Amino acid sequence: MPVNDSPDAAQAEVNCGLCSVAGIVGSTAETERGLIEAQIGAGRVKPEWVFFVYATRVMGLPKGDAAKVTLGNQARGMEGWLRNRHARRVAWIGSTEAPLQLAEMEQAMMLLPDGTQFLVAVLDWNEAWGQSMNAHWLTARRAGAAISYVDHQLDIPGTMVDDLARKTKRPNAPFGQASATNGPRQAWADPTEGTNRYAALSVQ
Repeated sequence: MPVNDSPDAAQAEVNCGLCSVAGIVGSTAETERGLIEAQIGAGRVKPEWVFFVYATRVMGLPKGDAAKVTLGNQARGMEGWLRNRHARRVAWIGSTEAPLQLAEMEQAMMLLPDGTQFLVAVLDWNEAWGQSMNAHWLTARRAGAAISYVDHQLDIPGTMVDDLARKTKRPNAPFGQASATNGPRQAWADPTEGTNRYAALSVQ
């Protein structure tokens, strides 16, 4: 997957979702975007929502306040895309309305067959508001008694890459390659925090 050269955070979220889906189906973010645009019209993939237009126009999901439905429609759109375009069986673990603690999610993931793949949402959860402020999507796979996570593209806008590298003294090299870990990470390969919540789609 390519480096996330997004001009802004909203487009970075689109690329993050597209890359995660592409990682599950063995495609590329560019290919998946092209397939969507061929179906609903070029330029209609809104930067604010991964697959939101697909979910509302093609699947017929109701439209609503973007600030309230971003994550839910994003996830449902991704689910619909995997089912309808790629003929994958998909099931939810947790939900975007009632996300899980990491241990709860991984316990449920371990109940599924060896080799099962997952799309995992790492949520910045606001306990006071009871909602997610944003989501970072990863792919994961159950391999025996372990779960491995892969970040196909770190969702940081391209304009922020050099600035963040200077501030944190990290090299830019990791942006050009997938990052595999034994635990989920947030954007730009930072470890997740205890306040994070999780939801996942199991993909057969």
